Amino acid sequence: MTTIADDYVPFETAKLMKEHGFNSVSDIVYNSDGYIFNMVCEPFVNYECYAPTIGMALKWLREVHGLYADVFIVDYAPEPWVGSVHKFNDEIEIVSVYRNGGEFFSTYEDAANHIINVCLEKFL
Repeated sequence: MTTIADDYVPFETAKLMKEHGFNSVSDIVYNSDGYIFNMVCEPFVNYECYAPTIGMALKWLREVHGLYADVFIVDYAPEPWVGSVHKFNDEIEIVSVYRNGGEFFSTYEDAANHIINVCLEKFL
């Protein structure tokens, strides 16, 4: 079962995004201990970084950095999710397809978070 927190990138990913210039304002933030807070419900001034959703992270990579991170199913295996990265220069170039250590990911969210991290660590 997924939770609302599954919609957001993990704390470490959010910190990497901040280091690479992500600064979209959100009411959802992480504190320095990695706990996620809604600043509307609980005013919290001392936050470490914004907590972007997976969709926000993918859009930021696309619009700001020209990286098209995608998550898709490659077959009907029990854990079928993989991710890919395309870079747009003058033409679209596939950079690579990523799996979880050679295996498939079991959820869309796991594959998406992995491919976002790949973009942050290898291409920015």
